[in-house]
Amino acid sequence: CSVSTSCQNTQSHEPSIKQVNINAEAMQALQLLFNDYFEIKNALVNDNLEEAQNSSASFLDNLGKINMSLFKGQAHQVWMDYSSQAKQALQHVAHFQDIKEMRKAFQSLSNTMIGLAKSFNPSKETMYIQHCPMADSNKGADWLSLSDEIRNPYFGASMLTCGNVKEEL
Repeated sequence: CSVSTSCQNTQSHEPSIKQVNINAEAMQALQLLFNDYFEIKNALVNDNLEEAQNSSASFLDNLGKINMSLFKGQAHQVWMDYSSQAKQALQHVAHFQDIKEMRKAFQSLSNTMIGLAKSFNPSKETMYIQHCPMADSNKGADWLSLSDEIRNPYFGASMLTCGNVKEEL
């Protein structure tokens, strides 16, 4: 399976991720994306579609400003793949009419950001991969968090603490 596809077999849906070193400038550029990502996540936790859309617009803006030449060698192809997936995940968010559409896009974005985090390790802070077994019509879905406390972006207030920490990065 690729990062952008949803797999029926939930036991082995993670792609093999190769860790790649990047320079400080590339790391700094990625940190802006992660900041925007966490703002999107927090808006969804708070059931706030407009805030999630605004943070998504900021994410896309920052994504577009990243100079791909910052990523050298193997890192370049990894970056090109993930940046394309992130752009694709959020390309229509401005037109979303309800939060369910936004949460579906966030699921795809989360898979991409988890791949970026594992490939480039762009943060000095600990990040947690968290999982909700009920998201995505009970297929389950993951997201990143800076806290080990569960605050579910897929259900917001209706099931705020549904989920568990799957992995620590």
